[in-house]
Amino acid sequence: MLIGAYEFDNRISVSVAALKPIGYTVYCRYFNRNGTEHEKPMKSFIYPLFVVMCDRKSSESQRIAITDSPSGNVLEQFQTNITRWNGLVSFWN
Repeated sequence: MLIGAYEFDNRISVSVAALKPIGYTVYCRYFNRNGTEHEKPMKSFIYPLFVVMCDRKSSESQRIAITDSPSGNVLEQFQTNITRWNGLVSFWN
């Protein structure tokens, strides 16, 4: 389950409610407003606890999901909207 996704200058920070160890490999999956996956999945990992950092891809990405594999269907209830923070400085630059 995803708690929220927050976009910064070049990253999207996704909060997850999953008991996975630090360093566990996951995949960021990007969806447009129609729920269609439109970007190549990005390999990432959980760090620190309950957070996954994903690259910011395009402004077309409206929703994001975190999965254990780079392929397969992702139901809408496992996607979350990306909250955009306009004008804030990224802490990850």
